Amino acid sequence: MKFILIAIIAAVSVNAQLDKLIQKNVDISIKSSSKLLRSTDTTANVLRLWIHLKDSTSLKAVSDSIDLFKRIKIQNTTINVMPIQIVNKNIQTNELRFFKESDKLTAEEIAKDLKKSLPGLKLKNMTSQYRNIKWIQKGHFEIWINRIVL
Repeated sequence: MKFILIAIIAAVSVNAQLDKLIQKNVDISIKSSSKLLRSTDTTANVLRLWIHLKDSTSLKAVSDSIDLFKRIKIQNTTINVMPIQIVNKNIQTNELRFFKESDKLTAEEIAKDLKKSLPGLKLKNMTSQYRNIKWIQKGHFEIWINRIVL
C-alpha cells in the first residue's frame, strides 16, 4: 500500500512538472514567433498553425515541405505557420486539433486541404479540455504529425 501511495505521489509530481514544461514551451514559442508575424497579424482573424512532431526523425521532411502548410488559404486568409516543435510524445495518428468551437468549420477546411499529405488525418475537438485556458485564442490550430507523405 505504501508503495502505491509513493507511486501516486511521484506520478502527480511528474504531471505537474510536465504541465510547467508545456507552458514554458508555449511561452517561448509565442515569444519567438511574434518576431515572425507581420504587423497585420495581430488582428482577431489571424490563423496560426502550430506543428508538433513526435520526435526529430521527421523534422527534415516537415521542414522541407513547410510550404505545404504555408500555402493553405481559408477565405483568402493565409495561415501563419509557427515554429515546429518536437514534443517527444507517442503520437499515434496525424491530428488537426482545434480549441474554439467557432474554429470547427475552419479546421474542417484545413484538414480537407492536408489529407493527401497526412494520411489518416483526424480532426480533434479540444474545446472542452481548453475552455478556460486564456492563452489559446480563436484561430489557434495544432497539427500533431505521426507521419507525412510527400
